Amino acid sequence: MFKISANASTNIAQAILMRHSRIESLFEAYKVQLSESAAPHPLDFALAYRFFTEAHECTGDVDVGLVAYQYARPYFFGVPGYSVMSSATIGIALERLVKYYPLIADSSFLSLDEQNGTLVISVHAHSLSGTQVPRYIIDAAAAAILGVIHWLGHLVNIQPCRVELPYPEPADTKNLQQLLGSHITFGASHLSLSFNSDIKNAPVFTANSAFEDIHCRYADALLEERINGSLVEKVRSAFSAGVAEGKLPSLQEVAFTLRMSMRTLQKSLEREGVTFSELQEDLRKEIASNLLSISTLSLKKISSILGFCQASSLHKACRRWFGSSPGQLRAGKSKHLQAC
Repeated sequence: MFKISANASTNIAQAILMRHSRIESLFEAYKVQLSESAAPHPLDFALAYRFFTEAHECTGDVDVGLVAYQYARPYFFGVPGYSVMSSATIGIALERLVKYYPLIADSSFLSLDEQNGTLVISVHAHSLSGTQVPRYIIDAAAAAILGVIHWLGHLVNIQPCRVELPYPEPADTKNLQQLLGSHITFGASHLSLSFNSDIKNAPVFTANSAFEDIHCRYADALLEERINGSLVEKVRSAFSAGVAEGKLPSLQEVAFTLRMSMRTLQKSLEREGVTFSELQEDLRKEIASNLLSISTLSLKKISSILGFCQASSLHKACRRWFGSSPGQLRAGKSKHLQAC
């Protein structure tokens, strides 16, 4: 499923802890899970999502996502961040941020457009069918983008001339306006921040022509590997795309997507040390955990997404995977929130 930079999510979590000390036990549990994850590789987005959801529900802080601004630093993104930091101008830096963003997270994608004298950077979320990205995640994305731009520009005064947020206008917008400015539109189709196009020429205070080429070559190599890498990763991407549309693809559908025969797909996966059924079972388990933790989808809908004909099949699978029923897994989350 979706991934995100472990460093970025951990530092945002640290910022929330500094703002709300009552979530210390939640943060410590998150750190333990993080240490058991694939760090320093990209982190399972569901783990970060669960932490931010529980932190929001424990604190009741509707503006909790805005703390991402304080810890928005390009170097937290690793190699992609270094290529951004070594750029000569803000315009080049933003182009590289968009280009290398797939190395930071695949739960969303960025676009950069110039329209009528304004530079527009937009975030498009890969949300699951039937789910809605919560406000605090959107706020965190907006705050992080603005924070990175401010960090790159250092002493240059750069403020958005327009911000579009894809959720209804809240009762209190004071903190939003304090950070993002007064020109905010709510109920948009996606998140976007618009700036005067003059910022393209603003210098980046960490510009480094000596290392710029090295950083970009390394990032290009990583991006090439991500795009044209192992077949297992391509199958995982096909699964993610299918789930985003509300259905776990079959062997035949994945083979069609990858433009190969089912037999070739199976044989090629075996050469990488895994069978299609093993990969499908592993991904089903991961997706089930994600959906039961971060969505309000019915068990019937989750069963359908996972390719189970009946909800009873999901029940049996969860018993096999987690030793608990789907209902117990969701109840476990509720008990944790009550403990806060």
